[in-house]
Amino acid sequence: MLKTLLSLLLLISSQLGFSKDLEEGKLAPSFEAITIKGEKLNLIEQADKTVIIHYWATWCPTCREEIPIFNAYYKKHQKDGLVMIFVSIDEPSDLSKVKEMMKSYEFPVAMDRDTKAKGYGRIWRIPLTFIIDKKGILRKSAWFDDGNINEAVLEKNITPLLQ
Repeated sequence: MLKTLLSLLLLISSQLGFSKDLEEGKLAPSFEAITIKGEKLNLIEQADKTVIIHYWATWCPTCREEIPIFNAYYKKHQKDGLVMIFVSIDEPSDLSKVKEMMKSYEFPVAMDRDTKAKGYGRIWRIPLTFIIDKKGILRKSAWFDDGNINEAVLEKNITPLLQ
C-alpha cells in the first residue's frame, strides 16, 4: 500500500512542470527569445522551417555531451530549413560561462530569462528538447522520453520533418 501511494505521489509530482497546452500533434506554444548575441528569434517567424528548442545548462554533463552532436546535425541540415536554439537555464551571473562554452557552435543560444515560453511548462529537468515542424505543430516533447540524444535519434525524429 505504501509503495503504491509513493508511486502515485511520484507520478503526480512529475507532472507538475507540464503545461496543459503542450501536446504532441497540436500547435506548438509561442516561443520568443533574445539570443546572447542580441538577435531576436520568434517561433511565428520560423514558418516553413523545422525548429528545435533545446534546454540545457553548463553544469549538466549530459548536456555537454550532446552539444557537439546537435552542432554536427545543425551544420548538416541548416540548409534544409532547420532552425535550432539552445536555451540555457544557468543563472544570469553565469552568462560568461555560457558564452565561453558555446563560442565554437553555430546555432543561436539564449538565456532562459531572455525567453517567453510559458506554454512549455516550468523547465526543471534538462536536457529537454522540443521539435516543431514547418507548420508549427509540436512533433516531439522530451517531457515524455528519456531525453538521450544521439545522431540516430536526430535523424529519425527530425530529418523526415525537413522534407
